[in-house]
Amino acid sequence: MKSRFLSGKNSIVVLFIRGIVVLVLIYIVLEIWIRSDESYSFAKEAVINNPIIQERLGTIKSVSMGFLGHTLHYTGPVGEAHYKFTVRGSDSKGYVYMHLQRKTGIWNVVEANLIIDDEVETLIK
Repeated sequence: MKSRFLSGKNSIVVLFIRGIVVLVLIYIVLEIWIRSDESYSFAKEAVINNPIIQERLGTIKSVSMGFLGHTLHYTGPVGEAHYKFTVRGSDSKGYVYMHLQRKTGIWNVVEANLIIDDEVETLIK
């Protein structure tokens, strides 16, 4: 006896919905994991405390990471991370692209760029 949920068009719809739900759950778990990682906290603090960013954007109101705005991988004390932050200040809005490396368990900013109105300003190189 066939299940009415697994016959014809219904089975495709059910499988599609289940697939979407699984992908959304995976995304949420990964985002929570990334945002709780030491590299994310380090990068966000570096953005907030950077005097050039404060000068160009004004008082920092918010720093957020966009959808899929990161890569992160490390094994033990060695690793690498890339983040794209949207930064809103009292005067303007910009984007910060940051590249970090982890050596001997310590994260360091390798490169950082501030982009405002399609103009790129190198913060660290």
